[in-house]
Amino acid sequence: MLQAILLALVAMLGNAEYLFGTCLLSRPLVMGTLTGIVLGDISMGVTLGATLELAFMGAFSVGASIPPEMISGTVLGTAFAITTGTGAEAALALGLPIASLVLIFKNLSMVFILPMFVHKADKYAAVGNYKGVERMHLLGGFFGVNLIIGVIVGVSFYLGSPVIQGILDMIPAWVQKGLE
Repeated sequence: MLQAILLALVAMLGNAEYLFGTCLLSRPLVMGTLTGIVLGDISMGVTLGATLELAFMGAFSVGASIPPEMISGTVLGTAFAITTGTGAEAALALGLPIASLVLIFKNLSMVFILPMFVHKADKYAAVGNYKGVERMHLLGGFFGVNLIIGVIVGVSFYLGSPVIQGILDMIPAWVQKGLE
């Protein structure tokens, strides 16, 4: 349970990158290393993080195109590979589909949760309350993205790789082909 909470915090740290400016905390090399530290296998964390870094190397937004959510994919792929004693192929096999699946949840939060904070920020801006605007941006980022990713990572690790693999196996073949 403690490891699940710590991995959730690692994922949340990666998503908090926008609070600190683009400092590349979210990159798989960093997330894999931190995951390795949490699970007590730093060298495997670095190795798997570097492998996933290669897989996600071109993952950045261009226009309206959003890449898979590499933070959760890296943390969970690395964590499951370390805890099961498998290698990079397991991290890739789980990390990439997980990243694509979590992107769906991230997009849903951007559609249903984040707008509530944006509209409240608009109301604060209309009356000149810039502290309120700032607060809504911080809270929106936390509740609209960061907390959701942390909960997904923590719960997924706690449930274990067989449950997550079962969920991924329920995805129709044509969707999985599209994710490739």
